[in-house]
Amino acid sequence: LDKLQGLGRVETTRYRPQLIPFLERRWFIRELIWGHCGQKILDLRNTHIEELEMNDSAVEEIYLPQGIWSLTLKGKLSPNLRIYSHNEGYSLVLKVELQDDYLPDVGLQKLKSLVLRKIKDLDLSNILCRFPNLIWLGMTGYPGNISNISSVKQLKDLETLTIDDLFGFSAADFPSPSDLPNLQKLWLQSIPADAGKAIKRIYKNRIQDLSVCKLRSDEWLQE
Repeated sequence: LDKLQGLGRVETTRYRPQLIPFLERRWFIRELIWGHCGQKILDLRNTHIEELEMNDSAVEEIYLPQGIWSLTLKGKLSPNLRIYSHNEGYSLVLKVELQDDYLPDVGLQKLKSLVLRKIKDLDLSNILCRFPNLIWLGMTGYPGNISNISSVKQLKDLETLTIDDLFGFSAADFPSPSDLPNLQKLWLQSIPADAGKAIKRIYKNRIQDLSVCKLRSDEWLQE
């Protein structure tokens, strides 16, 4: 692989002991896709990886390099998974494709950006209590139901909130503008019609960037 001087992305589904040392000496390789390699520890501290995608239930410890900005977790995750970052996730975007609505306590207490995908039936409070410093929260259903959406009001620094294909809440459950004083962007798509209409009315002229569209009736959701 040393002959491939322009190589910038590596994908592996089999563990090779030479791979991490190879990544450490190659400055141009910025993206790694790690799948089902069966190793408990993934130590990338001395690599130059900026984007990491992992789908491996065996991994229990991930050590991230300083330059990384994007981490995507897919598939079944180990309940023991912990992620170590030099700044506790402050400069990281964590994207999670949930399986069975499960995300272990991975650490990253200073995480600022979190994206949750493939939500089916999620209690939001169980996750948000671990990430009190979020400024960006994105959530997408499969479609799915979400409970305790009011727990978003704990995120006093939140600036961006996007919700797509999620149901099971009313306007009364949704945080008010006074609950989220720093919110600048609110994008809601494919949510309960009654809730969406009321939220749009409440937030109109109270926020910089507001989009509420594709509101769904109960009949649509049943179909």
